[in-house]
Amino acid sequence: MALIDLNGNGVIDYSEWLVATVKIEEIVKVKKLKMAFQYFDRDSKGNITLEDIKGVMANSGIQQNEGLDE
Repeated sequence: MALIDLNGNGVIDYSEWLVATVKIEEIVKVKKLKMAFQYFDRDSKGNITLEDIKGVMANSGIQQNEGLDE
């Protein structure tokens, strides 16, 4: 509660609620983006290669002959 109750009055007012929820939403977005990147970065080298994408697609059941090319 102390982290959200910025003015220390013992209650969470509207502006404190907004600040807390915006921070949480941003943190969740960053975590989800990081998870998605890590899912595609199959060799954990910090980048996504064509081979990484092919691997994800193959595991998803997407075949190269389905109109998807390099």
